[in-house]
Amino acid sequence: MADLADLSGRKLGDYTIESLLGRGGMSRVYAGYDEYLDRYAAVKVISADLDEADEAEYARRFQTEARAIARLRHPNIVGIYQFGRSAGIYYMAQVLLEGADLRVLLKAYAEQGLRMPAPEIVRVVRDIASALDYAHEQGVIHRDIKPSNIILERMTGRAILMDFGLALSVPEGTLGDTFGSAHYIAPEQAISSAKAVPQSDLYALGVVVYEMATGTVPFDDPSVMSVALKHLNDPPPPPTVHNPDLPPSVEQAILRALEKDPARRFRTGAAFADALERAYEDAPAHLHAGPSIAELMAWQEASPAPLRTPPPEFPLPE
Repeated sequence: MADLADLSGRKLGDYTIESLLGRGGMSRVYAGYDEYLDRYAAVKVISADLDEADEAEYARRFQTEARAIARLRHPNIVGIYQFGRSAGIYYMAQVLLEGADLRVLLKAYAEQGLRMPAPEIVRVVRDIASALDYAHEQGVIHRDIKPSNIILERMTGRAILMDFGLALSVPEGTLGDTFGSAHYIAPEQAISSAKAVPQSDLYALGVVVYEMATGTVPFDDPSVMSVALKHLNDPPPPPTVHNPDLPPSVEQAILRALEKDPARRFRTGAAFADALERAYEDAPAHLHAGPSIAELMAWQEASPAPLRTPPPEFPLPE
């Protein structure tokens, strides 16, 4: 495979690579510039740190992701500009989003001793639920819903769903050998990814909501297999164990999303978002208070060091 140690100045399709934005276990993301259309893109490439077998598998996933995103046009799903292979490098140019992923934001709230305010939780769920309902209508199941795959735009505040590398196209089927992130995986998907259904994504979204509302995931363990087995066999601890201030109606909505049987979960993301919004209407006032996501991001940008104390206008709750 081509050396990806430094792609600066290289041309991949219409995009000239300028700088590294980030890296994961199997990919790197660069800022790329298209001089003809005068626009930047996030150019994702397969990492060079893979053996031949892993490279072939990830190349397949990479193409799956590109095809899935290309067929989905929705304001809460990342857009794709181009996909191809150049000089042995698979690349995918996506819309370059300015903002932060939900994992980073949850960590920032935690560093303040705060939890995300209820209106922000509902807004994020509403956006991602809309994206999932649309994807499901198009026959695409994401299979890897987690905070790091949700980006919050800085200017609009929209939640954008990313990373369809594990997506299942229902008409095309799957080999069933693709495992999502253990902390967010639905029980049926823990058995086999071939068993994933739209409600599998809603289960994962339920875990994300659990984490936003309580500051922790329902099941945690150093062993990935142990976490998956807990999703399969153990009832989730009630969210009020971690956040006693949650109204019973909020707890009920979250636990319904986390039912072991997909048929007992919400039928659609919109139904989940509606139930959660109604439930939070009865929440104590302090659960609605605190810095919004946009305010938190603005404070982070203005702060020369990582957030350690909240801004004066957002005191810690008593």
